[in-house]
Amino acid sequence: MVNSDVNNVNKLPSREFWKIMDLQRQDKLLRDLNRRLQVFKQFDKSQLEQSQEKWLKTKQNILQDVEKNEANVLQANEQFEATQSAQDALFKQQTQSAISRIKARQEQLREKERLKKKVLENVNQIRANQAKFNSEWLEISKLLKGGPCITNVLVKSSKKIDADLFQTLPNEMASIIEKCKIKNGSAIDISDVQKSDEVKSKVIKFRELLQEAYAEYDNNIQATKANVPSNISGIEVSKNSVQTINEPELNLKIVECSESQTSDLEKLSKCIDMGDLQIYAEIMDFHDIFRQSFAQLEYDSTLKTFKFDLKKAINIPVNSLSGVTSDHIMDKYQKLHRLLSGQTVLIADKQINASKHPQGIAFCTDLLAKKFVIQGDLMVSSNPESAFCYASVILSLWNDFPNFGKVLLAYFYKFCPYLVPYYIPKEMGESDEDYYLKLGYQYNDGEVEKQDKFLKRMTGILKLYFAILISKPKRGQNISPHNLKNGWRWLASFLKLEPQIDITATALHVFLETAGFEMENRYGTVFHKVLKCILQIFMPKCQQVQCTGGAVTRLELLLTEYLKTKKFQKPHGFMDYAMW
Repeated sequence: MVNSDVNNVNKLPSREFWKIMDLQRQDKLLRDLNRRLQVFKQFDKSQLEQSQEKWLKTKQNILQDVEKNEANVLQANEQFEATQSAQDALFKQQTQSAISRIKARQEQLREKERLKKKVLENVNQIRANQAKFNSEWLEISKLLKGGPCITNVLVKSSKKIDADLFQTLPNEMASIIEKCKIKNGSAIDISDVQKSDEVKSKVIKFRELLQEAYAEYDNNIQATKANVPSNISGIEVSKNSVQTINEPELNLKIVECSESQTSDLEKLSKCIDMGDLQIYAEIMDFHDIFRQSFAQLEYDSTLKTFKFDLKKAINIPVNSLSGVTSDHIMDKYQKLHRLLSGQTVLIADKQINASKHPQGIAFCTDLLAKKFVIQGDLMVSSNPESAFCYASVILSLWNDFPNFGKVLLAYFYKFCPYLVPYYIPKEMGESDEDYYLKLGYQYNDGEVEKQDKFLKRMTGILKLYFAILISKPKRGQNISPHNLKNGWRWLASFLKLEPQIDITATALHVFLETAGFEMENRYGTVFHKVLKCILQIFMPKCQQVQCTGGAVTRLELLLTEYLKTKKFQKPHGFMDYAMW
C-alpha cells in the first residue's frame, strides 16, 4: 500500500509531491502534538490528585493538632481551675477562720474594755467618796485638836456616839482603796461602790454627831459658869488629863491605771482599723455568698465547653483592651456589658450567651472581676499607663452592675490586703507558706517569690486601684461609684498603722504618685498638713524599718520633688475627661 502511494506520488508532478509531503508532515506533527498534549494533561491530572491528597492529609494533621492543643488547653485549664479552687477554698477557710477569730477577739476586747470602763467608773466613784471622806475626816480632826477633851464631850453629851468609829471608819475606807490597786483593780464591783457610799455616809453622820456633841458640851459649860458664885471664882479647877486619840492617816491613795500599758485592742489596731475591719468582713462575706450562687455551674464537669466559652468571652476583650482609640474601648465595653446583661456576644466567630445557664451571669461577673485584678498584677505592673484604660471600663461596668464592684473589691482585698489597709498578722501554728499566701505572695515549686517580684506585682494592683479612684466612667455616667473619698479614707487609715518592711513605703509612693495631684486639688490645705505629718512623723518610722530595696528611697525622692515644686505631677496615661 505504501509502495503504491509512493508510486502514485512519483507519478505526480514535483510541486504536488511536495505539497502532499508537507500535508503528511503537518498531519504527523499534529498527531504528535495531540499525543504530547494528552501526556501533559494526564500529568497535570496526576499532579492535581496528588496535591489534593497531600492537602487533605495536611489539613487532617492540622485539625488533629488543633484538637490535641485544644484538649491540652482544656486539661491545663481544668488543672489550673482545680488548683485555684483548692487555693481559693483554703484561703476562704483561712480567711473565715481569721475573721471569726478576729471578731471573737474583738468582742472579747470590747467586753474587756466595757468591764474596764465599768471598773474605772466604779473607781472614780470610790475616789469621789474617798475625797469626801477625807474632807469630813479633816473637819473631825479640827474638832479633836481645837476643842475640849473628847472624853469629857462623850461623857457629858446626850448623843449616842460610837467611839470605835474613830478606828473602824478609816480601816473600812482603806480596805476598799486597797482593792483599787492595779493588781486587783478588776475585782472592784458595784458592791464596793455601795460600801464606799456607806462609809462616806457614816463619816458624815459621825462628823455631824460630834459637832452636835461639842455644841451641847459648850452650852453646858457656859450654863455652869453662869451659876458659879463670885467668891469662889478664883478657885483653881484641876484639868483632867486629855486622852490622846491618834488621828488616822489621810494618805490613802487610789493607784491609777498605767497609761503606758498597751491594751490588746491597741495591738490589733496596729494591723487594721476597726472600721476597716468591719468593711473588710462585709465585703468578704458578700463574696462568699455570691460565689455560692454559681457553685453548681463552677463544679459541673459536664459543662466544660460552656464554661470555656464564657472564659473566652471575658479573656479576649479584656486582654485586647487598650487606650488606642475611643471606638476600641467602647467595643470592648459593649461586649462585656452585653455578656453580663445576658445578651448574645460574638467572640471568635462564635455566639456566646451567659444566660443559657441560670448561674452563667454570676459566674461571668466573678470571673471578670478577678480578671481585672489579675490584669493589675500582670499588665499594669509592666505598663502603668494601661491602668487608666482599665479603670474607666471598670467604673462604667460598676455603675451598670453594682455586684460586680463588690466582687471586684473582694478580689482586690484578697490579692492585695494592703488596700483595706490590713497588715495580716501571723497566727499561732500557721505555716510560713499559708501566711505568705495571705499576704499576697506567690509560691513556685514550694519556693516563695523574690521580694522585688512581689513588690512589682503589688505595685500593679495598687496602681490599678488608685487609678479607679481618680478616673471617670464613660460619657453619660456622671457619677463614679468609687471615688477619691475612698482614697482619703485609705490614707487616713494607712497612716495610723505601724509601717511594715518595703510594702508600706511602696503603697504610699504609688498612692501619691497616682492620686497625689488629685488629692491636692480636692483637699488643698488639709492634704498639705497630712503631707507635713508624713514628712515629719511617718517617714522617720518608715526609715526605722529595715528594707530590702529602695522603697523608702523612692518615696523620699517623690516627697523631695514635691517640696521643690509644691505639686504632684499627673501620672502618664491619665485622662481628666471621659474619653469614650
